Amino acid sequence: MAGIVEYTAVKNWTDDAPWTDTKMDAFVDQLQDYINDTLLVGIPNVNTQLGVLPTTTTTTNDSVKLTSEDGTALSSSGPILGVTLPSHSQLGRRVDFTLTADITLKISGAHWGYGTTGNVTGMVLRGGLINDGGATPALALMLVGRETVKDTVCFTTATSVNASERVLVSRAIASGTWPFTELFHVFVDFNDTGDIYTVQSGIGSVVIGKSADGIFQPWNPTFTGFSVNPTVSVARWCQTGLLITQELQLGGGTSNNAAFTATAAVKALSVLKTVCPVVDNGVGVVGAVTTSAAGTTMTFHDDANGSTFTAAGTKFAHCTINFEAYTG
Repeated sequence: MAGIVEYTAVKNWTDDAPWTDTKMDAFVDQLQDYINDTLLVGIPNVNTQLGVLPTTTTTTNDSVKLTSEDGTALSSSGPILGVTLPSHSQLGRRVDFTLTADITLKISGAHWGYGTTGNVTGMVLRGGLINDGGATPALALMLVGRETVKDTVCFTTATSVNASERVLVSRAIASGTWPFTELFHVFVDFNDTGDIYTVQSGIGSVVIGKSADGIFQPWNPTFTGFSVNPTVSVARWCQTGLLITQELQLGGGTSNNAAFTATAAVKALSVLKTVCPVVDNGVGVVGAVTTSAAGTTMTFHDDANGSTFTAAGTKFAHCTINFEAYTG
């Protein structure tokens, strides 16, 4: 199992001095410290020696910094982090890296497809390292988690991270598909004006050593087919593995078109139809919702056969759907 260790100066126990009780006690103490320092918690590749801090690049807490556990800057003279990650080229193997400098990644400018849909409080971004065979791994932030990452969805320019499958990275990624190791997740607030992010500052806002799987977060759906959009009472989603669970509960909107679409929180991998209750022209019926392949459009239907709605009256839906996430 992989792990992260903060290396400190160690004594040379190969000298020829006799093994006295004092020397043995010191050796045991140091061995116990090593065991404690390398004890894995939560998920592979993380222990108590890793620090992740909100930091300011342009606006307050618009960035995250990978650093030492107490926030002391990593350097070649110490502290440094030893990182063990999945090999980029050999199946089932691991490779060691030494990090001798902090890695900072500014989030603002990205929007993961949420641009122009309004502010979002409590988004969850997953952070970790990509091993693409470079001298040091790349720090990455993503909305949709995964175990491998393609270079084609990785961007160092935040404004290019404009879709749910895209990944913000600290450096250019080599061509190919590479292992990603999730190390932490952060709760952020998104300001739609300027795509500004603020990493929240409360206890539990930065979580190291635990996956973000199963944590619900909000999104702002947008609609077509209405003169007055439906009210949104619940719009939240979570991810477990690559499975997306999404809950959407709406109130009465005024229909002006036979179509009824809403945007999902993230892109679905494929077309999937799910039965759900809908209201058409003020009458409740058993309808359905269909996801779009590699897209966020959800199309609602008046029945399970795919019928359209009345272009007048009250129209809305309630649905809980599950689909596989699109990762590019």
